[in-house]
Amino acid sequence: MPYRIQNNRQLKSIRRRFYLLMALIYLLIILVNGISGYILYSVSLEQTKSRLLDKAVSMSRLIEAVAKFDQINSSTAHPKGASAATLSQVIDAYSSYKGFGETGEFVLGRMEGDEINLFLRFRENLYNRSVFIPLDAKRSLAMRQALANQTGVGEYIDYRGEHTLSAFSYIMTLKIGLVVKMDLAEIREPYLKGFLSIGGISLLLMITITLLFARITTPILHEFYLSNKRNDKLSQAILEIQDNERAVFARELHDNLGSSLVVLKMMLQSFLKKIQPTATKSTHEILSYMDMIVEDTRSLSHSLSPENMKELGLNESISRLVNRIRKASPNLKINLSLEGFENFFTDHWNTHAYRIVQEALNNVIKHSQAKLVQIVWVGQNKCLIIRDDGIGEGITEKTGQNFGLSVMHERAEAIHATLKIKQIKASGTEVILEFRN
Repeated sequence: MPYRIQNNRQLKSIRRRFYLLMALIYLLIILVNGISGYILYSVSLEQTKSRLLDKAVSMSRLIEAVAKFDQINSSTAHPKGASAATLSQVIDAYSSYKGFGETGEFVLGRMEGDEINLFLRFRENLYNRSVFIPLDAKRSLAMRQALANQTGVGEYIDYRGEHTLSAFSYIMTLKIGLVVKMDLAEIREPYLKGFLSIGGISLLLMITITLLFARITTPILHEFYLSNKRNDKLSQAILEIQDNERAVFARELHDNLGSSLVVLKMMLQSFLKKIQPTATKSTHEILSYMDMIVEDTRSLSHSLSPENMKELGLNESISRLVNRIRKASPNLKINLSLEGFENFFTDHWNTHAYRIVQEALNNVIKHSQAKLVQIVWVGQNKCLIIRDDGIGEGITEKTGQNFGLSVMHERAEAIHATLKIKQIKASGTEVILEFRN
């Protein structure tokens, strides 16, 4: 059964689903953007680690070489000795040092008692004064490892308390440590800006697309809704015409043909008595055949139009339908529980509900090979369940019941209900008539 737009609430539901889809697409874009940014950031971080480590190792080796030279050749060139001469040359060399990035810095430090003295700090052409930090402080970890004659790179907290990417090495001749570092915030900043920029642009595009969709599709959906309403009214009109024609035809069968057959039977009985006073087997066969014709005519009349539904009520009409089926199919057991069912309907809906039950039972008889049928009204769930224990082929496309099934759906829509069919192979079929609020 194709999807049908029945009211403005369903139109709003379609729009909500589209907006939800747009939101999911946006979240997917953000997720992909985030994963891509994280991968690029990880690659950049590894490259920065390698660059800082190379810088730390090359600087330490260069200072080491100068220090060894000064110890041999310049021990008296500086009043404080060769080490001071080496450090003065380092200060002169890096006094105009432009650094790297906005937070790039290299630091020289040495042990002084239970503290580490960061006596030279070069950053952005600035030569900074000494900073003393406790040996066991987290802020001294990178320098502490350098002074322990280790070389490496990692994420550390520096003397300012900032999270940094730091490479470290040891200058053995001077017994000092070297740390080359950069703030992690600076490394992350371009990727965070890119993530936010792409996210903002994506959000703007999604909002634009959503607004365009709403503007373009609103008249289309509204026209679709109106078209469905017209089709529904036409379908209901056709069903009403069919029901009225069936009622007329059923009355003709019952009142005219049925009555004529009864009169014919009485005339035949009278005629047979005259020509053959003593009843014979042939006489009984003729009269039985006439009874069968009369009964078939009545059954056909009742199947075409339920008798006196307005007077009897929906439940009683269905009960009489079930009783006729029980007589015609004695091997089929039908359990009926419809308490409160007819109270749920208006008189206008009774015929549609009756026809749905009738068509479902006809399919059970013709195709399911069932021995038990249960017809139950579940008031709290507002649904009617017709369940059989057949072979699970009561209503399928293979049984050729497309037209009958389509009519059942049309009747369900006419009474603001949804028809669901659940089939379980070798376990039977459930026809569920579920009413919308």
